Amino acid sequence: MNKDYRFEVYTDYSGYGDKVFVVRYYDLENVIGVGDTIEEAIEEAKGNLEVYLEYCEENNISVPEPTMHEDLDYSGKITVRMSKTLHKLVDERAKKEGISINLFLNEAISQYVSSVNTSEKIINESVEKISANMQEAFEELYNYPNLREQLENNRVENLWTLHNNLKLEIN
Repeated sequence: MNKDYRFEVYTDYSGYGDKVFVVRYYDLENVIGVGDTIEEAIEEAKGNLEVYLEYCEENNISVPEPTMHEDLDYSGKITVRMSKTLHKLVDERAKKEGISINLFLNEAISQYVSSVNTSEKIINESVEKISANMQEAFEELYNYPNLREQLENNRVENLWTLHNNLKLEIN
């Protein structure tokens, strides 16, 4: 089995407010590692990956193969242009954190991408729940004879009309 899973490293804060490093695998989002240093976090994540893969193999659980970049031309290096003011602020913040500008920018980008992915996931889950609730509500409303007739005849123009009709039906 190929164990070359790609991962991201970002900073987070423990329940005690201490800064920690977190490693999360892209293909196995529930397998993580946490440490006081990047090296500790990576080491823990690799150990957790081993345990997870062994468990899955022993229990006949399928595990996704690591995804690879289709375009292998990524060097991991980019040039970023920014204003002098922003450069100064980034430098000051990195010094305050006790890390290099490069690591600071890497963490900031990782956190941003991670938060966007999390937001998209939450939005998609919310839309699914709302759709399911609306479907359930319409199925319940369909049980009222007068409303069923209106729904079948397409006479309900909006939810307010439907709401008023439901109040009449109940009374």
